[in-house]
Amino acid sequence: MRNVHSRDTNAVLLLHGTNGSGKSILDNLGSELFGSGLPLDSAKYYLIIPDAVGYGGSSKPSDGLRAKFPRYGYSDMVDAQRLLVSEGLGVNHLRLVLGLSMGAMHAWIWGEKFPDMMDALMPLVAMPGPIGHSLRLDDGRKSTDIIRCEKPLAPALEA
Repeated sequence: MRNVHSRDTNAVLLLHGTNGSGKSILDNLGSELFGSGLPLDSAKYYLIIPDAVGYGGSSKPSDGLRAKFPRYGYSDMVDAQRLLVSEGLGVNHLRLVLGLSMGAMHAWIWGEKFPDMMDALMPLVAMPGPIGHSLRLDDGRKSTDIIRCEKPLAPALEA
């Protein structure tokens, strides 16, 4: 749906967490968010629920390229989402970018890289700061033993 200025007004981008897929959002939140009269009623909103690069049905190293798969990070994943939204679907503005966990980190990046492309961000279960690194050591410890390299969080984004 576009307003008189040809700006999309009802598109919502929903971004899943690590090891999930777009389907996980439907399965876990569908009955609470997308039904008739619910906050993101699918009859009123154009819901965009992509799989992130490396997850769900998207391209990933295990598809055959393995170590030759291009290196990518969250910023690259957000760039791919923006291309899908703007060029692939022809959406020029989002009402909301909602992300869960890894998707919430993507939402923060959306806000930083493309602040005029959405009306609102709703990152759930992620703070806007660097991700700490975890190392698993192959020295006889259980796979659940993790050594964490603590790094201070960056200052929160200013409102």
